[in-house]
Amino acid sequence: MTIRPCITFEAVEPPSPPLDERSWVWVPRHQEEERRESESTPPKRRALLLPSSVDTYINVTQGMAKATLTQTFCNDAPDSIDKAIYQFPMPFESSVVDFTCQIGEKKSLQGQVKPKPEAREEFENAVSTGRVAGLVEQDRVDVFRTEIGNIPANTTVQVKLSFIFFLKYTLADDVTTTVLTIPTYIAPRYGDPGFELVSKTGPQHNTRFSLGVDILSSTEIRRIHSDTHEVIVKIGGGQRLQHWADSTSERTSASVKLKDTACLDKDFILSISAHPAVDDEQPQATLEISPSGSSAMMLEIPPRFMLRDQQPMKEEREIIFLADRSLSMGDRKIAGLKSSLEFFLHGLPDSLFNLYCFGDEYTSLWPESRKYSDETLAKALKYVSKFKGDMGCTELLPALEAVVSARNKTAANMDVIVLTDGEVWPLEDTVDFVRKTRAESGDAVRFFTIGIGDAVSHELVEGIAGEGGGYAEIIPLADSYAWDERMVAVLKAAMTGHVGAVDIEIDGSTIEAKDETGTTPTVQISPGDLSTISPFIRNRIYILSENENQINAESVVKIKRKSNGQETITTIPLHVLQEPDSTLHQFAAGAVLRDLNNRQSWIQRDNRIPRDSSEEKELTRAEGERLGCKYSLLSQWTSFVAVESNKDDSEPSEKQEYATEIRNHDKDLKELLIHHSQLQGVVHIVDHPIDSNYHTHGISLPFPLALWRAAKAGWTSLSNQYLTGLKTKSQTELEESFIRRVLKFQKSAGVFDVPKKDAPKYLGAEVHGTVKELLDKGVQWDLAVTTAIVVWLEVKYPEERMLWVRMVEKARDYIQPHLGKLGDGEQSMLAIAEKMARDAKDPRKEAGNNKEE
Repeated sequence: MTIRPCITFEAVEPPSPPLDERSWVWVPRHQEEERRESESTPPKRRALLLPSSVDTYINVTQGMAKATLTQTFCNDAPDSIDKAIYQFPMPFESSVVDFTCQIGEKKSLQGQVKPKPEAREEFENAVSTGRVAGLVEQDRVDVFRTEIGNIPANTTVQVKLSFIFFLKYTLADDVTTTVLTIPTYIAPRYGDPGFELVSKTGPQHNTRFSLGVDILSSTEIRRIHSDTHEVIVKIGGGQRLQHWADSTSERTSASVKLKDTACLDKDFILSISAHPAVDDEQPQATLEISPSGSSAMMLEIPPRFMLRDQQPMKEEREIIFLADRSLSMGDRKIAGLKSSLEFFLHGLPDSLFNLYCFGDEYTSLWPESRKYSDETLAKALKYVSKFKGDMGCTELLPALEAVVSARNKTAANMDVIVLTDGEVWPLEDTVDFVRKTRAESGDAVRFFTIGIGDAVSHELVEGIAGEGGGYAEIIPLADSYAWDERMVAVLKAAMTGHVGAVDIEIDGSTIEAKDETGTTPTVQISPGDLSTISPFIRNRIYILSENENQINAESVVKIKRKSNGQETITTIPLHVLQEPDSTLHQFAAGAVLRDLNNRQSWIQRDNRIPRDSSEEKELTRAEGERLGCKYSLLSQWTSFVAVESNKDDSEPSEKQEYATEIRNHDKDLKELLIHHSQLQGVVHIVDHPIDSNYHTHGISLPFPLALWRAAKAGWTSLSNQYLTGLKTKSQTELEESFIRRVLKFQKSAGVFDVPKKDAPKYLGAEVHGTVKELLDKGVQWDLAVTTAIVVWLEVKYPEERMLWVRMVEKARDYIQPHLGKLGDGEQSMLAIAEKMARDAKDPRKEAGNNKEE
């Protein structure tokens, strides 16, 4: 058999350390096997076997997700495979809680969590004795592997992984938007990963990918759309919910599936926008008590609470852009990067700023930051216009270190905005540097990130922003027109004042109190250092109490927060889940395990334990194994192993306590939803068994509606604009062209400096007509143009508000001193311009009509 390369790297960047290809062969699917010379001695084969299909089902309830990932492997050859291996990514901060392996139609193996060396030894022993076995390991925080031993000839193997995670909340003014991201492959990255990459990386165009999502919300779902894939949406909950009095729609549940068969060539991203809950600005505490009496609490702190009463910055600030110009960025990424930086630069406030670029070296526009002005803005725009992806390999950490070391001492605060495709190993050192820099600066230095591409390292992009006290956005290449909008969202976050410290108080219970060195605290909190939480994300603080009744329904939870020099104390209502379960225990234990992995656990916070000592390493390993095994979680220290036994293989093997309970956690999810819904005035919830399925290309996949059946609603294509917000190409181009045309004329002070001779061309007839009307009323040219553009954007393009909001804010600051120019009421400048804009023809409708004709 011909040996093929195991890893596909982009030619523009050097690969990680090469693999020893002599011991592994890559087995393509559905390819006729060459006849072996001797039928009597079938050879043993170790294979890098790619799945023939990957099927994912996800149940989303109020931002909490449980997913089942099914990887199907086909051994079409007449020989058995000694060992097959496949590496893959998982969603950000997800916890794998269950593993089963189906061999053919009769053998079913149930995985159990064991310490990593023990699981590996059990797997290897089983393989060496000819038994079928499966192993799931975590190579790095964002790279996992499946190994299957002794796959029989002409047999199909299905590996099922169950995992739990939370969707990401995005910054939005009038809606609550969560984003579901399912990574599909590990992008080639520059550097040494620190472990052996044994799978074929890069897009897998021959692996079929199917996906189904059930969504349940306590408030009306306003929009569902995907920036990456064509999907079909089923909206409505039928008769299952008696809605609150002021709602006439039944849009609190939805189901989503891919419109067509897809492959593993890009991340799947789904945005879900719902009406904000009445308590959306308030923290919430949920307590779960397990059958054994231990308790886990999840305290959710929304961004609106963290940023409430926040005053605009008055101190001098410094904003730094750090742009990835490595070879892996390519023309498409660089084009979008340049376009978006134009919006970024025009939207800057009165501040110091500078631009850095990096590849295998770094450079900057100026040796030190300059004051924002028309002159510096023009130079920055010219600098950006010359960007190319021509700076070699991706070396992010040295560039970050250079940016921080060049910090302007006159500026009280510094915000660093990183734009990168994240194709770099390792990521731990970079995230550690960001964490340390923020801490040492007293939160004066923050980090924001824009991840660019179809397979971004979420651990790197989200990790930098999370540990850096900032905010992150991921922009897939397929969604080119959303670049600018998401850039503006990050800029808006960066312009927010720096938020003070947060502290948690639970009635007399001392968090992580311990009596002696090396003793696990009876109560653990994650994150342990609350100064690391970011005000721009929906922070979840977990408190895990492993002693009976230590935290109970009578506990009082308080948040202390400092803002603008004032301390406020907020008492948080505690919602106790009535059904004994362990879902929150697994979320809490998973968070503590991540702290252990990041060296941010109670072990590192105990000053009696020397850092980098053998004692620290041994305590970390022991605690990681204890938590992983107790709560049935895959981790750096624990693995899932499933081995064929001498029992009747049709009987699944015994499961661990927490793995059993997690399969039945829907009661807890429903209780959480009922709790949220009661706050909205929901009267009653009825639950019925669901048995619906959907079929895709002959494969039957489970597709139950989570808690209610959509009895009345039908499948609706995402071309329905109300449900999806998707625009026609002509609409998008028209909106983009107008906003972009006027953007380049905006000066640093906010005024739009459009030359009179070019006004009809760049403004269009309708806007130019508004300008002429204001001129006839005695308004000066620049003021008339700026007023007309502001009103036109607000009236005609409300859906693009995130795109032009900074343009309008700056323009209104320019207009404000002149508002009395024509008097008040209907004769004011803004009133005249608004009336003309509302009376004018809608250019988007005209574009749509022209297209139909």
